[in-house]
Amino acid sequence: MNGWDDRTVAPAACHNNTCMRKALCLHPLFIIAMSVYVLLCAPVSAQMAGVGKGFIGSAIEQGRVAARLITNKGQIPAVSIAVVINDEMVWSEAFGYADLELRAPAAAVTRFRIASISKAFTGTLVAKLVEAGKLDLDTRIRSIDPSLPEHYDAVTVRDLARHTAGVRHYATGEIAVPDYYETLEDALEVFINDPLLNEPGEAYNYSTYGYTLLGHVIEKATGMSYFDALRENILEPLGLSTVALDHRYFIRPDRSKFYEWRREYGVINAQPLDNSVKYPGGGLLSNAEDVARFGAAVASPGFLQARTLEDMLAPTVLRSGQVVDYGAGWTLRRDGRGRSVYGHSGRQPGVRAQLYVYPASGVSIATLSNMSNSSLGFDEFQVLTEPFVEFAEGRSFEPASIDPVGVYEIEIIRDEPIKATLDIWQREQDGGLSGSIRLNQNGSRFMMPSVVVNGKRIRVIGFTVGQLIDLDFVLGANGVGEGTAMVGDRVPLTVTRRHE
Repeated sequence: MNGWDDRTVAPAACHNNTCMRKALCLHPLFIIAMSVYVLLCAPVSAQMAGVGKGFIGSAIEQGRVAARLITNKGQIPAVSIAVVINDEMVWSEAFGYADLELRAPAAAVTRFRIASISKAFTGTLVAKLVEAGKLDLDTRIRSIDPSLPEHYDAVTVRDLARHTAGVRHYATGEIAVPDYYETLEDALEVFINDPLLNEPGEAYNYSTYGYTLLGHVIEKATGMSYFDALRENILEPLGLSTVALDHRYFIRPDRSKFYEWRREYGVINAQPLDNSVKYPGGGLLSNAEDVARFGAAVASPGFLQARTLEDMLAPTVLRSGQVVDYGAGWTLRRDGRGRSVYGHSGRQPGVRAQLYVYPASGVSIATLSNMSNSSLGFDEFQVLTEPFVEFAEGRSFEPASIDPVGVYEIEIIRDEPIKATLDIWQREQDGGLSGSIRLNQNGSRFMMPSVVVNGKRIRVIGFTVGQLIDLDFVLGANGVGEGTAMVGDRVPLTVTRRHE
């Protein structure tokens, strides 16, 4: 939850920062050419189960196109994606480079920083310890560690897990603290004597340091190190072998290098970061597969008892009665189609990460990247995930019942409507479909490399300036249709096929 973002590497032809900077602002036709390059040439590592013709195969192809567009447009060196549906890994694929200097491709085994997704692991660890009788959510933390300052006297375990304790977040410049702390207890010195921002339970103040304190409380309650408790209660039972502390000095096989993007330089190495100050709230490493498997474990009761899961995922209610869409380590939200989802995102130097679970359909999806100022936000995440959620919801993939090739007039309905012309054609080389969209107001034209037809439904994915766009509509017999567009938010659209 920091002020960082992530971007990708330019194609191999771009060997200097000047070339990468220019890639962000060149003519739209250059952007089209770059998109085609990435679709054909970007390094990829893939692992898939149950892949074949039909909806799941279509979902993977759509996900691939969206991922490659995101990595290219955002200049993100590497993105790794993993999708679990009903406990089966249906797609795992990595795009780009784990190490730019060595030109080492990312792979499914590549480990990334997961930043604040670490809070979901810690919140779930608290839930497991509650089930085991080793923690009580309403226990005051000074009864667990009496050495804590007196102003923590009213703070409970629940307050720390739900960000209502009043512990401060990062001060200016603290996001990339370079100091190494041998223990979590040592790391408390950064904030423990600072005044609380609110009386416990009276306000929501998001705090990674609050989770450092929560990790310390876990250590005192269990007599184990934070990571040993995590390993014993979550990692080993779920078989999550790649999750580790992002230790500054230890050798971590398959750990990615980490990057930032700067306007004056392009892609550069991320600033030095020591996560020992915040392992429980932002300091874990993992590959995407283990993050997605972890999410799948809390998609329904089983790993956690039903009552425990319900309590962990209940919204936070302040003393005033105000409801906050945050559970115990889990963000609660709805996607663009109104579905309930929970999970966490994370940003810090060298990473932007997302984990979200769709409980109604048993879908867990993780996206990890190795650049902090990337375009891989929740909007882009939804474009990647939509086909998989639809598959899990039981929608069937039907043969095309219309010929989509042609020209369409599109109106995206917003406060300021967007009118555009969509052109769909069949590629000569493989018979597949591609498209382009031209914005009527300024004539800019952009490639839409993914066109999928499911019965009379047409889905088109591409990238305009700084924006992943997803058009989804059903065409009527008269050539008039309606649907939705993902352009920041999912909004209605109307479409008319041009008769020429």
